[in-house]
Amino acid sequence: MKRKSILLSWGISYMVILLIPIVIGAAVFAESRMLLEEEVNRSNMVLLSQVQETIDNQIGDIGSISNQLMADSQLMSFINHASEQDARWRIMGIDLIKNLKSTRVGKRPD
Repeated sequence: MKRKSILLSWGISYMVILLIPIVIGAAVFAESRMLLEEEVNRSNMVLLSQVQETIDNQIGDIGSISNQLMADSQLMSFINHASEQDARWRIMGIDLIKNLKSTRVGKRPD
């Protein structure tokens, strides 16, 4: 009987000793998981804001190019004479292409 009670008390003490690191490990795991999720969410938000800024800049560049093209009298003249398509019209087209190649939108630093 004494032997059974000693085995039982040792068994319980060993179980308690084994449960302490398991409980501590579970708590550390839960805290690590929560911190990792927060960091991933924060990182994703930063990346999304960078993508949004890039897209906004490109839309602004498109608007700038659009305004430049609308103000280009040579382009309007070329479009207005599109029905004539003679040698003069083709020369205007070549000149227009040269001018459009020189039209650049300033690159923003990354």
